[in-house]
Amino acid sequence: MKVKAVIDRLVDDKAILLVGEEQLEMVVLLSEFPDDITPREGDWLEVEVIADTVNILQIDENEMRKVRNRVNLKLEKLRNQSK
Repeated sequence: MKVKAVIDRLVDDKAILLVGEEQLEMVVLLSEFPDDITPREGDWLEVEVIADTVNILQIDENEMRKVRNRVNLKLEKLRNQSK
């Protein structure tokens, strides 16, 4: 099944993902990422979960854009409060 996941943190040679709405913590070796993806904390991914295995499909650009916009709006709101 295809779901969204976010890279919560990078530890040594592993990426810790929070997968799906339940934010299930799953560990993926960095070497298992596709060559065209450089994992960074906070990146949103489209993944496929089969049994207990996570297959990284692609960066979820749409979700990353939504999150970036939401953060920028909050920052702007904070800046306006301090004036």
